[in-house]
Amino acid sequence: MSYGADFDLVKMASAGKVIHALDSNQLSIETLLALDFYFSEDALKIMSDEIRMMPTLTAVNLNSDLYKKGMKDLLGVSTANQINEEMGLFGTARSLPKEYTYKLLLNDVKLYWNEPTASFRSKGKIGIGFIGPQAVNVYVDGNIEIQRRRSGDMIDIYLKADNSTWYYFSYFKGVMMTQSGNSNYNTLITAIKIKDRKDPASSVRVPYTYMIAVEDRLNKFMRRISSDNAEEQEQ
Repeated sequence: MSYGADFDLVKMASAGKVIHALDSNQLSIETLLALDFYFSEDALKIMSDEIRMMPTLTAVNLNSDLYKKGMKDLLGVSTANQINEEMGLFGTARSLPKEYTYKLLLNDVKLYWNEPTASFRSKGKIGIGFIGPQAVNVYVDGNIEIQRRRSGDMIDIYLKADNSTWYYFSYFKGVMMTQSGNSNYNTLITAIKIKDRKDPASSVRVPYTYMIAVEDRLNKFMRRISSDNAEEQEQ
């Protein structure tokens, strides 16, 4: 499933179903969304440990048709069956195959086409399947936006477990910005040397690095989400 966007060294895969309501001419998508990008494994561990230890979060239904078919389409039948079996037996995936490289796998996302901003936006709760190699499988609040632009395609992902437990990723033109309500996560990202935040596969033509988000970027994203005004799109 393609959204027409190109994020260069950030690889996005999707599997699900498209729903076109003829009466309202509304396009919506129920999907699993997986992203592979160069990032700190230690930072992902902080994120996964914090979210999966929250007992109040609702579990994702791993027996739904969307999940079972989507995992097979994304990962292949053998890998999906192996993960399902281990989740059933142990409550986690104990031995992910080396081919599994996704840093973030969202296993229940509802997207709709927002005409005023010419972007796909999420609605409702977001299921987090995996953060790095760690199974999480819980629902959180949040917002996702996927947008094609002449100046470069963008994706923003905001995942909020509660008011103090949230994580934000924003990719645009070779830079993955990130921020969290967890100060340890932010400190870790900031402390990583610039050369170690650069994807070894990056180049002058296809750059990639990750960094802590610039001031007010998340606030601008949230204002953009609350408005349909395309002029509010940030650079």
